[in-house]
Amino acid sequence: MKKIFKASVISAAFVCFFLLTQPTISAQTKASPEEETPTKAIQHLDKMLDQFHIGTLTPKQEEENHELKRKIIRGTFNINELAKLALAGHWEKITKEEQENFVKLL
Repeated sequence: MKKIFKASVISAAFVCFFLLTQPTISAQTKASPEEETPTKAIQHLDKMLDQFHIGTLTPKQEEENHELKRKIIRGTFNINELAKLALAGHWEKITKEEQENFVKLL
């Protein structure tokens, strides 16, 4: 069960990574050798997913899972860009404060 979940998360993250970062990657002029490649990013994500606690969890383990999810999401996705995409044309119609609040909620 854990392997199926892990494979699903890795696959979804891999697809989202390429769909959401492709314009950013192509906009870069030249990648330095120390920059993270897509393969390294997926390997790093795989290692992070190994840290998830499963089964009956203690409050501490639940908190650790919550923090790990937050790290994975913030490290994988551009939340600001996702917020803009989610609201589409409405993004420009709301105030800066509403935009910031929406990003926090997302």
